[in-house]
Amino acid sequence: MIERPPPRDPYVELADDAAHEEALRSRAESRARLERAERTATWLGALHDLAERGVEVAVTAASGRRHRGALIGVATDHLALSSGEDRLVLVALDTVRLVRPEPRQRLGSATGDRPPPGDRTLADALDRHVEQRRALTVVLRDVPEPLRGQPVAIGEDVLSLRLTLGDPATVLLPVSAVVEVIVDAPW
Repeated sequence: MIERPPPRDPYVELADDAAHEEALRSRAESRARLERAERTATWLGALHDLAERGVEVAVTAASGRRHRGALIGVATDHLALSSGEDRLVLVALDTVRLVRPEPRQRLGSATGDRPPPGDRTLADALDRHVEQRRALTVVLRDVPEPLRGQPVAIGEDVLSLRLTLGDPATVLLPVSAVVEVIVDAPW
């Protein structure tokens, strides 16, 4: 005798259909949210999202210099990287040309649209390091050689830096020309 399968229960089928339709609707909503997030993404928001996750990146500046490290912060005019060599690297956002995740990091498309928290600037970050008298390497816009020295003072728009290599003179730098700052540990 051939066994027949039990008759189908219409209520079970109805519940299965409802669960299937709910799963389809949920996936469609997820896709729509992602597409909306991609359309409203901003440069600062995407960087802020990466910084929240501490993603390892390589940042290429307009000068061609490349810095690698964990993206740990984004401010109104700069980003901060913590490199594996115990260095803090600050890069002016208007000079950033490329942010590339390290090979083992997988990223989707840009989706962040939030502004960075607060209004901290690169000048504020420099002020903090002036107070601590830590040696810095400073890269200036359109100047090929970085300057190494100890910050002496910072004014409204000028940084006084006592050079530690070569002639130990104190030089005056317009803060608006500072595009990269490298601080050795501890920072």
